[in-house]
Amino acid sequence: MIYTVTLNTAVDRTIEVPDFRIGGVYSGRTVCEQPAGKGVNLSRCLVALKVDSVVGGFVGADEASNFASSFSGTTARVRLIAVPGHTRRDTTLIDPIAHTDTHIRESGYVVAPEHLDRLRVELRSNTRSDDLVVFCGSLPPGISPGAFADLLTYTHELGCKVAVDTSGDALRKSLAAHPFLMKPNRVELETLTASSRHALDSVPAVVAAGRSLLNAVQMLVVSLGKDGAVLIARAGVWHATCELARTFARINSS
Repeated sequence: MIYTVTLNTAVDRTIEVPDFRIGGVYSGRTVCEQPAGKGVNLSRCLVALKVDSVVGGFVGADEASNFASSFSGTTARVRLIAVPGHTRRDTTLIDPIAHTDTHIRESGYVVAPEHLDRLRVELRSNTRSDDLVVFCGSLPPGISPGAFADLLTYTHELGCKVAVDTSGDALRKSLAAHPFLMKPNRVELETLTASSRHALDSVPAVVAAGRSLLNAVQMLVVSLGKDGAVLIARAGVWHATCELARTFARINSS
């Protein structure tokens, strides 16, 4: 079972605004609006791949029913904990003329210590040893990077495999929990390993930096934009490219 945990869920809204300029008044067209957040989106992908998952984490009380109904008819089980306040909205303004997109991210609910206690109970009751628990996205107000690391450690102690996809201090602190998998991008890996931007300009440099973290994490997936992604593990290293042929090249692990 894969249990996704989105601590800071969002409602993603995309609006098309032709010839958008700051300070103007425009007519826009809503392209889509749906419950989201990194872990929620991951569970949607798992549904498409016919993989069972549990959708966990927090949601603002007013949007709880919308998040649950968005998975209606799928194999995913929604176990989001409703907290007082509203779920943040992430709005993307797309300009089809200038080919630009502008992102506006709001703040949402605040997570209190008792909500974190409820999440721990939820994880203890609904996970089994060797389940993969994936913590995705940013931290909401009320959860510090240290508290996040403690939550990862707690989940690890339940016998679960812990995966982490976050950023900043939360990502750095999560190393202390010795996660099974971590997914930084190139810039985040530079921060984790105190590397300079120039030092990680090549795939071999990324691999070398990633390997330096394998004492704290079992494997890393480093996203590299147009250069694809690299899986770095103790057993070896693999590079996936973004070419249409979807070719995969294995890098010598010696």
